[in-house]
Amino acid sequence: CGKEIINTDFLKGMSWIIGILSVLFNTLSIVKTTCSLNECKSDVALLTKSLIIIINLGDFLVGLYIVLISTSDSFYKNTYFKSQLEWLTSLECSLLGIISTIGSQISLFSMAILSIVRLRAVSSGKLPGPVTNTTIINTVCIAGLTILAATTIAILPLLRSLEDWFANALYYDPQVTLFVGLPDKELHFKVLQGYYGRMKQSTLTWSFINTMVDD
Repeated sequence: CGKEIINTDFLKGMSWIIGILSVLFNTLSIVKTTCSLNECKSDVALLTKSLIIIINLGDFLVGLYIVLISTSDSFYKNTYFKSQLEWLTSLECSLLGIISTIGSQISLFSMAILSIVRLRAVSSGKLPGPVTNTTIINTVCIAGLTILAATTIAILPLLRSLEDWFANALYYDPQVTLFVGLPDKELHFKVLQGYYGRMKQSTLTWSFINTMVDD
């Protein structure tokens, strides 16, 4: 466990520089490319520029994540090791994870789609078609589905109904002495299985444990 979120001064400085430049330049690129969409004369050009905008959006979110994580590092400074578990289980940390995941997945999906579009354009040997209402609708749908897929991937691990798939540990309030620190999920199961051995349900799940705790 590190004493700080970002351990060295070099990494701190690089995080601020890369994060700020990423937010600034990707914002400029998004604005400039969006303003030039009306100049697209073909369906391929429209889809290509739209995907470039989405890639810029993904890079912007990753840059924003770097800036926010650097801000959090400055806030905690040398006290991070004392509140590391609280930070890792906080809403702020979860939101930063969502931002970074959405940003990286949007860029990944958009670049994959862009590669397919360019490959089809080269292999078909046909001239690009004109921009039509159908072209615009298809472009909007592709962009929307790309963002939706990235957002879904980022949010799914936070759903309580899916904790059994993604959660591997729990953090308790320091006043709760049943467990110390952030123990493994299997340890929870063994201890709770022994404690609640009288329960008829033989298989413990996070949802079942939450129900017992709430009761």
